[in-house]
Amino acid sequence: MNISLRNFSQNDLELLSKWDSDINAQQYMSRCEPEVYAQTNIMQSYLSAWYVILMDEQPIGTIWFEKETIDDDFVILGILLGNATHFGKGIGRKAIELGLQRAANRLEFSKVRLHVRKSNKRAINCYIKCGFEITGEDTKEMDEGEVIPFIEMEYQRK
Repeated sequence: MNISLRNFSQNDLELLSKWDSDINAQQYMSRCEPEVYAQTNIMQSYLSAWYVILMDEQPIGTIWFEKETIDDDFVILGILLGNATHFGKGIGRKAIELGLQRAANRLEFSKVRLHVRKSNKRAINCYIKCGFEITGEDTKEMDEGEVIPFIEMEYQRK
């Protein structure tokens, strides 16, 4: 199993929609793309690095790193594997390692932060294996009024 990354492109939006639907991504995450794209529909930005995860050259998911402002010394990580058969196989861990290397060439940062739903134990374990540490807990109220408990995690680049 060879895991690699390539830049996300406009042509990948249909795949992203399929992945979102196939795994019912709303049960794991509040969004499936970088915030800058959700707000502007700009694919590549000086505030983000967005990639497609490839397994043996086949697209299977997406990973992104984004800043809120250009002066931030941290990026926010988002990742989605588009098929449940890929869960628990170390693909996310490898994609994070590769993504950190590539994003560091594009964005300046010393820390990576993320929020993960408290119920997503598999993802929490993946992040811990990647070197992330739990830094806090909180809740988020969704548009429908549902309250989602989440864990804040952070990774310090070496």
